[in-house]
Parts: sequence; structure tokens; C-alpha cells
Amino acid sequence: MTLLVTGATGFVGRAIVARAAAEYPGGVRAAVRNTAPDHESQVSTVHVGDLDATTDWSEALASAEVVVHTAARAHRSEEHTSELQSPCN
Repeated sequence: MTLLVTGATGFVGRAIVARAAAEYPGGVRAAVRNTAPDHESQVSTVHVGDLDATTDWSEALASAEVVVHTAARAHRSEEHTSELQSPCN
């Protein structure tokens, strides 16, 4: 089985990768935005770049049987703010 974890460098994603690597050695793939995380040596990494409409997931998804999606935009940019994304505070 190959398990793909998106957002693998984030707080939640890093924990999921560590736990999955312990249970499925060699069966975990970490999708990363720009740098390889300090994951276990049996975890493969694939660079997907920034998370947007043009992100190419084909290499990351190749042969993946399970996807745990934890990737998300964590910071709001003023230039990409719409009426629906107005701040609450």
C-alpha cells in the first residue's frame, strides 16, 4: 500500500507521516511544497510546489492507494482576498 500525505511539513501532516511510517515502512509518500522535511528515511518525498489551481498532483498521486489531505493555505494574502474571505477579528 502507498499512502500519500499532503501538507507533510505542517503540524498535522508531520505527525501523520511519522505515525504512518512506523506502521507502513516504505509505504508512505510525503507531498511537500518547497523543501524536504526531516522525515524518516523510508518516507519518499515528492515536490508539488505551491497549492493553487495549477498544482500538478500527478507524480504525487501515481500509485497512491490512500490520500490523507492536510495541505491548506495557512496565511491570507491581501491580494487574494475576496468578500467571502473577510477577516473575523
